[in-house]
Amino acid sequence: MKYLTILPTLLAALTLTAAEITITPERPEALYRCGETAGYTLTVTAKDGRPLRAGKLHAIFTRDSCTPVARRSFDLAKKEPPYVAQAALNEPGFLRMAVMLEEPGEKPQYKIAAAGYEPEKLRPGMPEPEDFMQFWRDGQRKLRETPADIRLTPIPEFTKPDREVYRLSVGTLDGQRVYGFLTIPKKGKAKYPALVNVPGAGPGIFADVMLADQGFVVLNMNVLPYPVPRLAGESRAKYDEYLKAGGHYKFRGVPDRDRYHFRNVYLGIDRAIDYLAERPEVDARNIGIFGSSQGGGSAIILAALNAHIKAAVANVPALCDHGAPAKGRAPGWPLFADEFKNDPAALEMARYFDAANFAAHLKCPVRVIVGFIDPVCSPSSVYAMYNRIPTDKKIVNEPLMGHATRMSYTRAKAWLFDQLTPPQVPGWPESVELAVGDLGLRLESRSFWTLYRIDYKGDRLGVDQWGSHYGNVFSFREYGFVGSGHRENENERILCLALEVDGKPVERPAPSIRASAVKLVKRSMVRGLEVTDTLEIADNRITETVHVTCRSPERLGYAFFCMYPWATSFTLYRALDEGTGGSFTDSGEFLLNSPARAVALFNPKFNKGVLSIVEKEWRTGPRREQYRDTPGRYRKHYSQLLAGKRFEQGQQCEFKMTVIPYECTPENWVAAAEKLAGKREKK
Repeated sequence: MKYLTILPTLLAALTLTAAEITITPERPEALYRCGETAGYTLTVTAKDGRPLRAGKLHAIFTRDSCTPVARRSFDLAKKEPPYVAQAALNEPGFLRMAVMLEEPGEKPQYKIAAAGYEPEKLRPGMPEPEDFMQFWRDGQRKLRETPADIRLTPIPEFTKPDREVYRLSVGTLDGQRVYGFLTIPKKGKAKYPALVNVPGAGPGIFADVMLADQGFVVLNMNVLPYPVPRLAGESRAKYDEYLKAGGHYKFRGVPDRDRYHFRNVYLGIDRAIDYLAERPEVDARNIGIFGSSQGGGSAIILAALNAHIKAAVANVPALCDHGAPAKGRAPGWPLFADEFKNDPAALEMARYFDAANFAAHLKCPVRVIVGFIDPVCSPSSVYAMYNRIPTDKKIVNEPLMGHATRMSYTRAKAWLFDQLTPPQVPGWPESVELAVGDLGLRLESRSFWTLYRIDYKGDRLGVDQWGSHYGNVFSFREYGFVGSGHRENENERILCLALEVDGKPVERPAPSIRASAVKLVKRSMVRGLEVTDTLEIADNRITETVHVTCRSPERLGYAFFCMYPWATSFTLYRALDEGTGGSFTDSGEFLLNSPARAVALFNPKFNKGVLSIVEKEWRTGPRREQYRDTPGRYRKHYSQLLAGKRFEQGQQCEFKMTVIPYECTPENWVAAAEKLAGKREKK
């Protein structure tokens, strides 16, 4: 099967000719159940902007292995647009559609789309060898018995007062070595988090000073058996010379698993990571790895091999599902089955270098990005690997992406950086327990110094299982959610914290504080918004004031202020202004959806209620109070505001809410809330 003979040709032909093909998928997410029909509307626009009425249009459906599924052709001179092309798969996998336009007097033009069919059910085409991890542990043990012979060579032209840059080489087995670069920031901190990166296939990469300038020790490791030159032209010339001398490294040593190129590469990089963890500048508890293509597969492999890796990101990972042809699917790069389809020994060796087998042994959280029209690392191969990951994981589907990087990779790396850099403040502990009157609360660095737990008279009211569910979050139209602990994209950046206990400033809070009143002021940046969140706790009340100043223009969708995840033991809710309410049923739905000023919850398990009062609105759009009735997790309270506008530099807004826990009987919980709300109004 020639997986790389058709699709790259199609991708290379996407240059604009006299006409333009437009594909509109029936489902933008491009996901289907087996047996469902995937439909696409095709239009062809001539250079004058009108529908093209000459030539032929062909829609060719295949699996990602290029196995034919269906074909549909349209004579543009005879049939009126639009043109609908449909096909289906009856088993898990990916359906690809190559659209070819034959226009008189022009070269054929191509465009590609794809759809996934229950990809969560895909499994590798070959089983994991029984001695898979034993093979790699034996290699690690053998390497430990061999002198590391680690060599560091400074690179003076890149070394500055705030960073040091070195060439690194590490001894492996059989007298071989692996090479890379080590960059160390010098910014006055005792220890730094660290990042490991392996490049995609090609001439290799140089040192990464940008990430070091952001406060990371960076280890860039190449897979080539020589030091990679700094300049791109020199590294390409060296690489071409190396390939010419002995063929591509991806197949060197086949079919001997002990001599295969990547065995010593991964054992050597594994040793380099151990060395990294031992460096005095490195926080060994916070080492992450990321990569794309060859680097993405390498991130999975090395995270499984090395216990120091805390989190991993793999963009369009290669080296996945080498046995895919056994299931009629396309494998990932380097396509062992294409090169050695008649060599059982080579295919047997490939099982020991399959990222899908390493995936099952991961112990850290992982984020993966997959392109549905990727001709190099097929989406089915990526999913076959991803589905074996037993840890916290998330995959981002890119239906219109080939073998590439997009914003999803940037967001995944932002998530990775956050895993390694919990928002700490010098002199502050990781969390602070507060006892204020009848309230017991916790502030947490991992939730960006928002509340993380609420107890009242010894009973748990606010949950403490997820760090991102208190605080404030903003939805940016072109980017997504950013805010307190929301790690999908990027985080807020804390500028300063100020704590007062019983009216006195506290610079270095103790891990546990008992007081009559506590005030915490947090000033931070959320993209272009400067947010000052003032949390005041006294008299068994929690008052939160959020002041927003726009420092650079931003297009906002929604703002979610003063989020509180209440326990699932709350079963009743009521909007006091409207006299409406109901029961929580673990429906998973958003309930209430009202612009009410005062809402109350009741917990019959403990005879406790919670009253929330909006005291000042951010008047930039409609507001609604709502509860997410999530089964087994929480009754999450949102104050949702539809901003839906561009915020200009200097613009300011403010929101304020007070939360009052109270005790009552089931018969009078509404009356008790109304009394509290009335008293609050008179103040």
